[in-house]
Amino acid sequence: MTMLVAERKQQVPELPSVQFTLDNLHQRQRSIMDKDQVTRRVIQYLSEKLKGSKEPSLTSAEYEVVGSSAENLVTCKADDWDILLILGAPYTPAYFKSSYDAHGRHYLKWNGTKWKGSRPRFVDISNQLCPAHLRTAINTCVKSALEGANISGLTVKKVLMWKQAVRTIIKDSMNSSKFTVDIIPQIRGDKWSKVEGVAAFNSLHPEIQSAITNLEAAGKSAILFSLFAAPATAPILFTTSYALLEREFFSKNENLRNILLLAKMILTGHRWKDKYGLKSAHLKRIVLANISTLSHHSPYSGMQLLLSLVVRQLREGSLDGFLDLHSDLMWHKTEEECELLAQTVADVLTTLDPTFFPNYL
Repeated sequence: MTMLVAERKQQVPELPSVQFTLDNLHQRQRSIMDKDQVTRRVIQYLSEKLKGSKEPSLTSAEYEVVGSSAENLVTCKADDWDILLILGAPYTPAYFKSSYDAHGRHYLKWNGTKWKGSRPRFVDISNQLCPAHLRTAINTCVKSALEGANISGLTVKKVLMWKQAVRTIIKDSMNSSKFTVDIIPQIRGDKWSKVEGVAAFNSLHPEIQSAITNLEAAGKSAILFSLFAAPATAPILFTTSYALLEREFFSKNENLRNILLLAKMILTGHRWKDKYGLKSAHLKRIVLANISTLSHHSPYSGMQLLLSLVVRQLREGSLDGFLDLHSDLMWHKTEEECELLAQTVADVLTTLDPTFFPNYL
């Protein structure tokens, strides 16, 4: 189906097959949330265990549940639980200022404020914070705290150190259920108005502004920095994360959430992440950049438009990394690779029949 047709199909009542699919996805979400105490128990355990850590930033760390389960965006029973581990001092805006280069890539520079009489660890001679060294130290402590742990009836079976997270495989001793929990170290950003390289606050949709304001009023930041950068980039670079902002926004916006649910279901069903690197996180960014347009659509027509926007951008050789300025989520792909992915998504749109939507479940 062409983009123009997708854009005209506004506010059409959902077919029974589409509504059945949404109802099923909502039920999966409720089932996942019934098990949410898994993350709560892990957070409580880690918080107590790491209070005596040799890494001071872990003794005062904060924890947030994010990702699909927290955003009501579960489409698969295997969806993981994500826990942000937000480091405390000295890795906070009180000691580091964020900056960005011409390609929208961020780095953190020590502002000269001493931590207990000296410069913070993992700062190089240019006063740049090295994310890889900090990540290794933090992940090693988290891994050591979790290995072989028994957490209120949960047994940690395996702990894996990934670049972006410490992945923990947990078994419930009561019913043999298995869970995958990712602990993702992050550095809290400053207030939106003080961070370079992000879209100007006044240019954002009012609903995004509201989400940012709510987070900052609660003492949180809508901008976080993950302790890694894209492959083949400078070792001092960080990746921005908007996980808290996305949770605040999508958990409260049912219509856009349903649009994203359907699009994510198709993405997962066709294995576009494994085959082409197209992720649900990319779809979230496209939604946030097109709230005004998508808000006028029903879930099915909105899903069509969302995927059509993906096709349109890919055919131009990029994928907008909004909320970051000058950011291309497909920077690592050639124009030919972008065109191939665009054609793949367009082919699915052309043949999509809502009658058979339940087959994706």
